[in-house]
Amino acid sequence: MDSIPLLRDTLPLGQDTVRQTEKDSSLGVSAFSDTAVVGIASFYADKFEGRRTSNGEIFRQSKMTAAHNTLPLGHWIRVTRLDNGKHVVVRINDRMHPRNPRLVDLSKAAARKLGYIGSGLIMVSIQDLGTSPPPDR
Repeated sequence: MDSIPLLRDTLPLGQDTVRQTEKDSSLGVSAFSDTAVVGIASFYADKFEGRRTSNGEIFRQSKMTAAHNTLPLGHWIRVTRLDNGKHVVVRINDRMHPRNPRLVDLSKAAARKLGYIGSGLIMVSIQDLGTSPPPDR
């Protein structure tokens, strides 16, 4: 795996500080194809249930979907929780607020599988899997 780019924003975790990966125009789609990118993951608030996503779908907390600001809509990504190695495969169907410093915002179904519903934010790596759903999801 290639080296992981770092960012200016940080997430305090107890006494330590963890750097989030760079998330700006210099990290285009091609940066995701050969490398995993590390950053902060959150999950959608319940108030978004039933609202339209950026690609026009109705958002459901029960679906394995995510929001990301630079990967193309319709792409599948593997999200791996860094502290325990659990991973999920989700489809990008939405965008976050442009000023949101997080790497990815997951549905509750995906967050539940990663085991972080109670903690709210976790450090993850993501890998772009392309437009075809992977067979191992």
